[in-house]
This record gives sequence, structure tokens and C-alpha cells, in this order.
Amino acid sequence: MAAEADVLSLLDCIYDSNDHKGVSEEGRTYELFAACHRGQKTRAPGLNSFTTRLLDALEHLLDTPKDPPIVMTHLEEVINTRAPQGLIPVMLLDRLDNHFGRHIQLTPLLGSRTDKAPKITSENPYPPDRLKSRIVTQRWNGALNYAQLQNKKDRLESRIATQRWKDALNYAKLQSKKRKSVLS
Repeated sequence: MAAEADVLSLLDCIYDSNDHKGVSEEGRTYELFAACHRGQKTRAPGLNSFTTRLLDALEHLLDTPKDPPIVMTHLEEVINTRAPQGLIPVMLLDRLDNHFGRHIQLTPLLGSRTDKAPKITSENPYPPDRLKSRIVTQRWNGALNYAQLQNKKDRLESRIATQRWKDALNYAKLQSKKRKSVLS
């Protein structure tokens, strides 16, 4: 029996839109939402990453007066127009090439978002429901920064050691030349 559900794949990995395949199946939609276009690399975790931009766009769309659903083509447009200049645009692909004039729509679950839910504001940038994910993200960024700094430190130490070795060889050659000139 063939699956009859619509499918939305979210990919946030290097060269993720390269895996776009054409599969033929009628009557349903299969969209792939990629962090970048074919042959491009995504941003590392942080403020300009695909995940951060996606979450910010979804929050923006949920806070607008227009009621859900959020159509994927509109989400793609919002992410790309809100992105700082120079960022790689996200890409929405139709995996089945048979939209039948429709796209996948996202709607919040019933009762999942209420007016009582804490909102992100300048006074409350980390409400309890987002605090845990923000801390994890900050720790991840900190771990990346530490690893990058450690890598730079190791490379610098290697260069210094190499330079010291070269200096020692040059000094030894110079001393050898001085001895030869004294002996002659």
C-alpha cells in the first residue's frame, strides 16, 4: 500500500540540497526545505545558522495578525527577506515535481500556543520554554570556539617550534662558518 501523507524534510547540513531526487508519486506533496542551494555550504551553528533563522521566521509568522497556516513558500520568502545581506538563501524543493498547485502548510497544535505563553522581549530574552535550548546552543558555540582556539594555538605553537628549529640551524651554520674562518 502506498503512503498517502504529505512529507516535509528539513535539512541543515553541508551541501544538503544536492540530495534532491525526483520520485514519482501522484496525489501527495513532498517538499524539501534546504539550508542552502545546490553546491553551497550552510552556516555553522550560531546567530546566522539555518536553524536560528527558521525559528526566528516561525516566531515572526506566529506573532503576525494573520492566522495560521504557514505555507512553506511564504516561510521560505520570510527567511530569505529577513536575512542579513550576504547570507545564503534557503531553498524549497518539490521532490515529486507534481504540486497540483499546493504546498505543505504548517499550523500550531491545538493548545500549544496561548496568550499566557512567555514571549521573547528585550526584558525577557530567555523565557523558560526557550531557556534550555538557548543554553545548549550557547554551550555548543562555546565548545566550537574552544576547539577553534585550541586548533589555532596548536598551529601557532607548531609554527613557533618550527621557527625556533630553523633559528637554531641558522645559528649552528653561522657558528660553523665562524670556526672555519678562524681556523683558516
